Amino acid sequence: EGVTYRGTVEQPGVGPVNVEITTNAAGDRSGTLTRPDGGRASFAEVGGVPLVNGDTAWWNPEPSGAGKAQRLSGFWVRVPAAETSWLGPAGLLPPGALADDLTGAGGPPPEYAEPGGQPVDGVDGRAIEWPGHRVVLSDERTPRLLAVVPPGSADPAGLRVTRPAPDVVGAVATGPGTLASARRYDELLYAPTDVRSALAPGQDCSTPTCTVAFTLVNGGIVEARGIATVVENGTPIGRRPFTLAPGARAALNVTEPNIAYTSGKDQRVRIDILVTGG
Repeated sequence: EGVTYRGTVEQPGVGPVNVEITTNAAGDRSGTLTRPDGGRASFAEVGGVPLVNGDTAWWNPEPSGAGKAQRLSGFWVRVPAAETSWLGPAGLLPPGALADDLTGAGGPPPEYAEPGGQPVDGVDGRAIEWPGHRVVLSDERTPRLLAVVPPGSADPAGLRVTRPAPDVVGAVATGPGTLASARRYDELLYAPTDVRSALAPGQDCSTPTCTVAFTLVNGGIVEARGIATVVENGTPIGRRPFTLAPGARAALNVTEPNIAYTSGKDQRVRIDILVTGG
């Protein structure tokens, strides 16, 4: 029905992360990720889409951590692969896939070695190795699978493997609700909430077309991405996508027909710049 994995996985560039994750037969997952410094995140994966809800201490050690902590803390976010790909080598397979991985697709068993005893949390066990695999079985007449050891694991006992209680497996299925309410990672992180706009001064125009010039300034501490829409008398007349590094400034413009020129009468128009997410 399900498998619970507990142990430590190395996140490159950040450090060790303690995982406690349960996967059901369908391959959906949920659990917690914690760091020795106190950072904590809830984790889920639904239909192959990874989700994370981390506190401030979870995001701070990440690259651009201060900005991520400011924007992402407390939200369920659909994260890109780079944010959770370090979990991939750990396996965390659902029960059917775990069985297939250990026993193969039939035929004779693989040649294996038994390098010696390996206790797991006080339980006597023995390590079993064959190409690409290392597992720990209990040292009993009818062995139980105690742990799987991912490649490069700093812990010789690897990830502890246990059969979860039915209610724990059932809770994994609540993930679809989390997926429905999750926010897109890039929309939250790169939202242009700190971008300010200003029209260039002195933009009188007496030609058939007029150019509206304006500037954008990112006053935030993270990169901003979005769309600047120029609105004339309430009607959008042009859109300009932008990407601005922290503290960066961009000079942009749009060109439009001059309604005063075609009518032959001087007119004043109201110009607004709307800045929205991309």
